Amino acid sequence: MLKGLIPAAGYSSRMGEFKPLIRSGGKSLLERAISSLRDGGVEEVYVVTGFRSEDVEQESRRLGCLTVHNSIYPEGMFSSVQAGIRAMSPFDGQFFFLPGDIPLVRPSTIRYLARSFSEDDQILVPSFRGRKGHPPLVSGTLCDAIANYGGDMGLRGFMDTLSLGIRILPVADRGILKDADTPEEFEEILSLSGRRDLPDEEEIRALLEMAGTADEVIAHQEKVAEVAFILAESLEKHGVVLDQDLLEKVCLLHDVMRHLPDHASESASFLHEHGFPLVADLVEDHMDIRTLKGLDERALLYLSDKLVSGTEIRGVRARMDDKLAIYGSREGARENIIRKMGKALHIQEEIEALTGHGIEEILTGRFAG
Repeated sequence: MLKGLIPAAGYSSRMGEFKPLIRSGGKSLLERAISSLRDGGVEEVYVVTGFRSEDVEQESRRLGCLTVHNSIYPEGMFSSVQAGIRAMSPFDGQFFFLPGDIPLVRPSTIRYLARSFSEDDQILVPSFRGRKGHPPLVSGTLCDAIANYGGDMGLRGFMDTLSLGIRILPVADRGILKDADTPEEFEEILSLSGRRDLPDEEEIRALLEMAGTADEVIAHQEKVAEVAFILAESLEKHGVVLDQDLLEKVCLLHDVMRHLPDHASESASFLHEHGFPLVADLVEDHMDIRTLKGLDERALLYLSDKLVSGTEIRGVRARMDDKLAIYGSREGARENIIRKMGKALHIQEEIEALTGHGIEEILTGRFAG
């Protein structure tokens, strides 16, 4: 069984107002933290109350959580951790420890941690680009030891006493580092909470690092993104509405697992596992688009990738000739190459017909207007 433990007992003195019940986008920070766990597959969530306990208990019960009151909450967060653990234990399984002021952890990160927990793990700690964050996933077998720990540094101090069983797991989720201790940090959280279905710039770097994507592949992806942006700008002048943010992300990640044989499928699976299914769906089509549905982000990714060889814009016909020269003598290869490149040419012709300009003109800007 998976359980979750959320301490929400402190004074919030640095914030100036009570953090768990601060609302953004119609939800309290506590509700956002609870949703991260619940949507990630956590079956039972315990919220530890202290300061303003009645208000926190009311909000927690509204959200279907169990509550535990920590009468000695002024002693600090670890006293709340111990109170929650005593209420949870004993149990078989693991629990997540997520402070109530960390509201942006993606549910996909919760699921990824849970899937990754092995029989050799006692504590699994997520990290983002080398920085450890929340929530750690803790074996239920440690409940008694944590509840009875009397040393320094709270949970961190307890973890330092373990010689084995702690593993660091890289994730592509900047939310694991984002707590709301101050008004400035709260404002940053608000700015990040809008578009969580796409990776931001730093999360893209994390994904590339985790996948081990080669530098030359990264450079190719950046060139494809550049081409796609130019095409998108040209189309939008002619009334085509595109999600340019999505288009940029899929171009920058479409070859993230290029080192694997079936890299389109592997890239899509990798991106889906790390919480970006919308990006994954388009990436899966970049080698051989399944259906053509007009000039959308999927079509622009497909065409832009076919226009670029390495970091050089070659053009669809030139790239088709290159591939036919190399692979055309293999059984079935010629027909496959012509079929795939034919789809790209169809998209290109649609763009040229709509804009009234050849693809080379568009990409080099050799026209007015």
